[in-house]
Amino acid sequence: MAAVRFIKRAQKHGFNLDEIEELLHLAGGGPDDCEAARQLAQLKMAHLADRMADLERMRGSLAELIASCDLDPTDRYCPMIQPCMPREKPMKLEILQLPNCPNVALLERRIAEAVAVKHIDVAIKRRVLTNRDAATAAGMTGSPTLLVDGEDPFAESGLVPSLSCRLYPADGGGVDGAPSVTALRAALNQCGYDLKLRT
Repeated sequence: MAAVRFIKRAQKHGFNLDEIEELLHLAGGGPDDCEAARQLAQLKMAHLADRMADLERMRGSLAELIASCDLDPTDRYCPMIQPCMPREKPMKLEILQLPNCPNVALLERRIAEAVAVKHIDVAIKRRVLTNRDAATAAGMTGSPTLLVDGEDPFAESGLVPSLSCRLYPADGGGVDGAPSVTALRAALNQCGYDLKLRT
């Protein structure tokens, strides 16, 4: 009966049958070779230490989750689940522009609307360019030019460095001074940011 109780208790604590057999073997005297018995016991101790450390980390994670229960649902954090979820990388955007370009504010508003579907950190940097050499070096093909992680997602064949206003296709036809929200969202998706609307 003692052996049965031991087996049930060991299973309750996560040991499989092979491990339980090894433990019973040790309890019954173990291998004839004392050194072999010592190595087996040390190996089991190391496994137990790892398991105890995992359980302690899980205990801390549960305590953190419990502490967040009183927060707003959008602010709750499960440390056991979130680290396993895909994370949105910080979005690095740069706007290349002429001084006082009237369409920069429009572009920034549309960027904000495009990323509003996800909680993504967005860092927008403005760079004002005033001569053709600087525009060529930066890759500005009209103002404003948007760079996503250093690349122009709206680049087209035939566009050349320019100190003029840049025009973009508008939804429904025509042109506009900044990409539409739909175009921005599509471009950012292609750059690796998941901004797809869920239905």
